[in-house]
Amino acid sequence: MPRRAFTDLDALDSLLRQREGVVTHAELRQLGVPPSTITYRIRPKGPWQRILPGVVITHRGTPTQRERVLAALRYAGEGAVLSGAAALRAHGVGRTGRGDQLLVLVPHQSQRSSHDFVVVRRTRRMPTSVVLRQTATAPVARSLIDECRERSTLDGVRELVATVIQAGHCGLRDVAREVYSAARQRTALSRRVMEEMSAGIRSVAEARAREEFSRQGVPQPRWNCEIRTIDDDLVAMPDGVWEDVMAALEIDSMAWHLSPAQYLRTQRRQRRLVVAGVPVLPVGPGDILDDPDAFVREVLEFRREAANRVMPTHLRLVQPGLAA
Repeated sequence: MPRRAFTDLDALDSLLRQREGVVTHAELRQLGVPPSTITYRIRPKGPWQRILPGVVITHRGTPTQRERVLAALRYAGEGAVLSGAAALRAHGVGRTGRGDQLLVLVPHQSQRSSHDFVVVRRTRRMPTSVVLRQTATAPVARSLIDECRERSTLDGVRELVATVIQAGHCGLRDVAREVYSAARQRTALSRRVMEEMSAGIRSVAEARAREEFSRQGVPQPRWNCEIRTIDDDLVAMPDGVWEDVMAALEIDSMAWHLSPAQYLRTQRRQRRLVVAGVPVLPVGPGDILDDPDAFVREVLEFRREAANRVMPTHLRLVQPGLAA
């Protein structure tokens, strides 16, 4: 008579609770669960299901996002760290734009490969993980750059970086440090965005405007710098200021300024500028993106009109330091 394998049921129950019902075959076998039992339970009408090679979920329903994350890390193995869009969401970043695939970092010597919804990236520079909901997660700046490396469009990288920085999840210095510490492979777009942000650019629309000004020979404004009085009182920090005519460019949009509250702050800022004697050209992102030639014509006319007025002498521009 064949001997039956002994399974520690109490230990099994404890493991399933600890692992939130997402366990590996290896973990089950360590507790004495025979491979045949695992196979039986994940059969088409069985009580469990296979979510990734060697990883099961102990129910038949649609896996939750949390279960997918846990499964991805269990599949990737010891030392794996969640990064990319899913990690950004775990840190509280909204509007990451991707939700299907999960990016996981593993040590360079790992032999694990990508499978299904899990993108495995081997790295010689494993980050010091942050534990969020008992899940090893890459820091915000690393998660951001790892996600940018997965993207193929410049505007997509611009928008994601602007979203993270404008919402205060990390500073520009943190992001720049990650970009220039990373291997150059797949970082060309991130490096381009860092160059733009070092010039003061903070949104896709501003970046597009800057490109059009360069292309058509329009003087570049100072981007996102402070207008202060000679007594050092802050007037406002518009999107762009032409110092030679002391006139401001403002890109107005709820979508681009993240929230209705920020949109209202933009309107109040424009009123302060006008009161201080600084003319303002308000434009929408669509004005720049849809008809750049008409946008440039408006800018040139605006600059001509601004140059014909009496220039304010009580104002000066100050470039704020980069966020730490």
